[in-house]
Amino acid sequence: MIDFEKPVQMKNGTKVEIITKNLPGDYPILAKTKSGEYGIWDLAGNCVPGYSSISSNLENVPVKKHTVFVNIYRHGDAVAHDSVTKADHNMASGRVARIKVEAEEGRFDV
Repeated sequence: MIDFEKPVQMKNGTKVEIITKNLPGDYPILAKTKSGEYGIWDLAGNCVPGYSSISSNLENVPVKKHTVFVNIYRHGDAVAHDSVTKADHNMASGRVARIKVEAEEGRFDV
């Protein structure tokens, strides 16, 4: 199922802007491309054949994830590395933990 609260695109990679999610009937999603083409889709992201020149279904924009391994030290310092091997090889005295962190690109927690 598509999460329409997150960014969506057509399966061919074209970004779309959701105009409304409340059209009557079986195809409640109205969206447009940057080039100004409009299309309608059902809640599963399936396009209405023949409605417009758009014939691609929708999907959520893939989220890029980054993984790092963080050495945590006794006095609160932390150093991130892109592999377990590098984290272990570059550890300093006073390390109390090494943790794996997976972060979504563009996510900034407060």
